[in-house]
Amino acid sequence: MFLQSDHSYNSGQWNDEDLWKEFLNGRQEALGEVFLRYYTRLYNYGMKLMHSDDMVKDGVQELFLKLWNNRESVDHAKCVEFYLLFSLRRILFDQKKKSMSIHRRDQIYMSMNSDTLQSMEESIVEGELESERYRKFNKAMKLLTGRQKEVLYLRLQHGLTNHEIAILLDLSDQSIKNYVYEAIKHLRESIYGHLLIEEF
Repeated sequence: MFLQSDHSYNSGQWNDEDLWKEFLNGRQEALGEVFLRYYTRLYNYGMKLMHSDDMVKDGVQELFLKLWNNRESVDHAKCVEFYLLFSLRRILFDQKKKSMSIHRRDQIYMSMNSDTLQSMEESIVEGELESERYRKFNKAMKLLTGRQKEVLYLRLQHGLTNHEIAILLDLSDQSIKNYVYEAIKHLRESIYGHLLIEEF
């Protein structure tokens, strides 16, 4: 349904905010362009949450179908990417809750995101690491908690602010700041270097 967009929208002259306004005004082609721009990022984020190709693809499709069907009640999005990530995360976890028993929820959640930082190493490390530091870096990331990995992934891979991540994960700003601080501290201590971004 949303695999095609009008040529006037994919010319590169339309920014996300303007496309969103066009979508809210009833232009399906505008939503189609949003779909094409963000599908890969949404799919990758969904896979880091659920590790299920079918579930993630269904979730993304459900997201855009809901957007179109409920367009008259959809709010203006100051950050389209954040809005989409937030909505997809809610849809995927709703789907997960329906497919598993209550007593297994905590267990499955703890096992999620075991490799969420695999694709963001280039964002953290400047240049190529020496083999020993690279080994220590990978080992240190495996020891981070699932929540720490997800927070760092959203912070570095998607460029979200601490406040935006707090809204996305339904946590306080201070909690996000603490997760980032503890994760960065652990990684820095583990590889004995100053390879990580100072300001978060």
